Amino acid sequence: MADFVEEKGEDYYEAALKKGIEGVMAKRKDSIYEPGVRSDSWLKIKKLRSCDCVIFGYTKGTGARKDTFGALVLGLYDNDESVYVGKVGTGFSQETLKTLLEAFKKLEAEQAPFRVELHEEITWLKPELVCEVFYQIVTEDRRLRMPRFRGLRNDKSPHECTLDQIV
Repeated sequence: MADFVEEKGEDYYEAALKKGIEGVMAKRKDSIYEPGVRSDSWLKIKKLRSCDCVIFGYTKGTGARKDTFGALVLGLYDNDESVYVGKVGTGFSQETLKTLLEAFKKLEAEQAPFRVELHEEITWLKPELVCEVFYQIVTEDRRLRMPRFRGLRNDKSPHECTLDQIV
């Protein structure tokens, strides 16, 4: 448990990040802790990183997403070799889901661009689309942790999306 800091929260947050702490908790002074309850009284504030990834495929959607897709299969380039860095399944509006799926129909590919063991049905795509993804950290096996889709990057080519962004 850490000491509390009144005022100067932004300075405290920056100092915490410099020490390698992933974030801080901000709370209203008069609030109480309520286990299992999300409220505006207690906020977890974490630094998000960003990288531009190539969309190499997508997983089949289920439930509310059965008519679109579940997650995007992401990769980066290490020289000319494509490398799997994870999947992103959050951050999409309904409109974005439909727009992406429509674009994917023209890009379907037969072969996987890299070896990856995913226990889901994957539709592979030609590596022509780039998206920006927010994430928290990169795991030891070079996977994006807690990724969130930000949007397409029409101004960037897939081969500009290299592994050095996250290593």
